[in-house]
Amino acid sequence: MKKTVYFMLFIICFMSCSNGLDRNEFIIAGNNCQYWYKASPDSFGKTRYYIYFDRKGKRVILEERYCDKKCYIYDCGDVYYEPKWKLKNDTIIIWGIKERKLTIISDSVIVTEDKEHHISDTLYKVTNPQLLKKLKKVPIP
Repeated sequence: MKKTVYFMLFIICFMSCSNGLDRNEFIIAGNNCQYWYKASPDSFGKTRYYIYFDRKGKRVILEERYCDKKCYIYDCGDVYYEPKWKLKNDTIIIWGIKERKLTIISDSVIVTEDKEHHISDTLYKVTNPQLLKKLKKVPIP
């Protein structure tokens, strides 16, 4: 009898943990992919940055340049970044090799904190149909 009770508790615990992971993955990447707006590190705020996440673990940074209002894949200059993401447990998102704590995650906002430097970033879900159309025109490698 005790074995059955422990087994059932294990199954319930496992199911509740895995549902949270699936839910957060769905929030971040949607059914197939999702675009999020990231507040600009540009001091003038003229260039806008977006992050593409898909369910297969791909992460691509896009930029909308002020000069021509077109979207491009951000080349990051001489800084290399791995275009991957995954969740660890239910509270850590891994971007390439960098771990970031998920402090807030909802259907419209994600707040992450860099565990090493304690820097926060806020991502806003892109819902504007015209902007989504523009972003989807950029071919994701």
